[in-house]
Amino acid sequence: MIKHFSLQRQRYKRFNLHCENMDKRKFIVRSNAKQGDRGQNFAKWKMSMKDGLRIKRSPTGEDFVGTNYDPVSKKKTEVRHKEVKTGGARLSRVQKKKRKRVKKQGGKYDVERFSGWI
Repeated sequence: MIKHFSLQRQRYKRFNLHCENMDKRKFIVRSNAKQGDRGQNFAKWKMSMKDGLRIKRSPTGEDFVGTNYDPVSKKKTEVRHKEVKTGGARLSRVQKKKRKRVKKQGGKYDVERFSGWI
């Protein structure tokens, strides 16, 4: 009977530690997401203002697709695929596949990195 009670107490302690760690994890995940959003907003601003590209949000494999048009003929002159990473983030498997596919077709796929403090 005593043994069972001590096992129950150990499980309770583990559960409490797990919950405390989950709060820390949630905080870290949220702060990383905010940092990534700030990096994307800065990159979007930079692409539109500095490079003069029209930007569209891409659903898979990259963050943005920037297009440059010829003012006279209204045809596309340049298409750039842009992925924004902040801190020590790495490219995912889908992003690596997309980069390989774009480079194989002769396009530009840029990975822009920002430091952790944006």
